[in-house]
Amino acid sequence: MLLMTYNYHGSGWEKHTGHHSPLLPHPLDPEGEQRELYILWSVKYWLNYGVPREKIIVGLATYGLGWKLVDETKTGVRAPADGGNTKGKYSEESGILSHYEICEHILKDGWKVEWIEEQKVPYAYGQGEWIGFDSPDSFYLKGITIIKEGLGGAFVWSVEMDDFNGHCGGPKYPMLRTIYEVFTQSSTSANLKFPEVKSASVQKSLSIDHSHSHSASAAASPLSAHDHSSSSSSHSSSEHSSDEQHQSHEQPQSHEVSHEESEGPEYYYEEASSIDFDCHSAGLGIHADPHSCHHFVLCTPSSDNSMGAFRMNCPAGTLYDTHLRICNHQHNVHCEHD
Repeated sequence: MLLMTYNYHGSGWEKHTGHHSPLLPHPLDPEGEQRELYILWSVKYWLNYGVPREKIIVGLATYGLGWKLVDETKTGVRAPADGGNTKGKYSEESGILSHYEICEHILKDGWKVEWIEEQKVPYAYGQGEWIGFDSPDSFYLKGITIIKEGLGGAFVWSVEMDDFNGHCGGPKYPMLRTIYEVFTQSSTSANLKFPEVKSASVQKSLSIDHSHSHSASAAASPLSAHDHSSSSSSHSSSEHSSDEQHQSHEQPQSHEVSHEESEGPEYYYEEASSIDFDCHSAGLGIHADPHSCHHFVLCTPSSDNSMGAFRMNCPAGTLYDTHLRICNHQHNVHCEHD
């Protein structure tokens, strides 16, 4: 089972910053579904529903998702934002940047890098924009977590967004190399620990030397620069203190997920003849249910060269979003049928 454990947050549906692929929750996340948007929650969710550990493959992202900041003085997690960051030179899409494009902003445009200690991931900001991304350090921690949880492995989305030309000044494919090293080391070392990474500037950044007891060593990539000794919470737009929320370096806390927290998605469908839907006019694909925001209609080809309509449920806690054409969180959807 390939878990798409990324895109938890994004400019297309949120008006505040947030890391799109955090390992752990953030203390400023509000109660409810917003506190479920992190990797370990998703893993525990499927484990609780009976998926064997060895069948779970965790998704890791080589890109970042970003926003335009409303107030350039507020640069932390959940800072007010409006719309996606400027299109990248190569990715050419607002709200997303490849690993090497982020690196270029840091090296050439002076963007600053912060480490979100509570979530074990970095973000960068500058020129009125904010981007949450993964670095070799955060990939390393995620890899160790996958091993400690006894999961099947990891997959990367996507290869071409890694630094395939060594654009950041380090080795080619730093993200793929990192996760490969973690998994190949695990076959010879049963006691992998979180690395001790010291503070460093962007110009003299530190990266993890996986071949020497995971100590910090000099490297060229600016995306490894962070200080694990302090949290980025001080940069948050909120004044709430989060000192008590800091996590240990030894191992991510195990966040148990009970069935009571979420009822689980029901992906059953029924023949749509009873809802009077014309697939010939609508065309193939997914369409809004004309009578309910809790459902959507899937039009598919049938064996007699006609089309079949199927009424399908959105997962619990979501409604069909006619703008994004997905089942989105309830608070993000205006339902005309309510």
